[in-house]
Amino acid sequence: MAESARARKQLERFRAQQAGRGVWESHWDDLARVMLPRRLGFTSAVAPGEKRTNDLYDGTPMQAAVGLANAIGGMLRPDGEKIAYIKAADDADERIGEAKDWLAEKEEQLDDVLKDPKARLRQATGECDLDLVVFGTGCIFEGEGRGLDHLMFQSVHLKDAYPMFDAEGAPAGLRRRRKLTVAQAVEEFGLGNVSEEVRR
Repeated sequence: MAESARARKQLERFRAQQAGRGVWESHWDDLARVMLPRRLGFTSAVAPGEKRTNDLYDGTPMQAAVGLANAIGGMLRPDGEKIAYIKAADDADERIGEAKDWLAEKEEQLDDVLKDPKARLRQATGECDLDLVVFGTGCIFEGEGRGLDHLMFQSVHLKDAYPMFDAEGAPAGLRRRRKLTVAQAVEEFGLGNVSEEVRR
């Protein structure tokens, strides 16, 4: 009973968050129409495979957005460089030989995990860079891949991502809307954790 009350509370908060950004979604649809048509769908449903470039007469805005996104990606994640670094909270700890060796080893392992093609980090960050250029923000989901043997990164369409921020404006969480088929819902949550209607 407590869990259903908690779920209802989360849904109420989600609906309030949804209602509070209607103006932004209208702006984002206008931007997507000109610069990133595959991201249309903020204010109206778009069918998969539907043609979205009917109103475009010039590809310059799309090319400019892709060029800037590629430049940003190249500066943030240069080819051949490590993607992430691990540091000790106290600089003095890094000067201890054993700690230095451990940090270097873990840094190498992290780099290998992030560069694993199954993780799809390069694709997700590339899509996110484009969202950042066009909409001013982008969201990446990070979780475990099927089989739980690798990380998996996904760029989340902003229409389905609802970032939350604390009082200082720092990210504090994300609500993500997802539509699942019955089979996907059962695979994700287990047969005992879905509604009676889904079980039927």
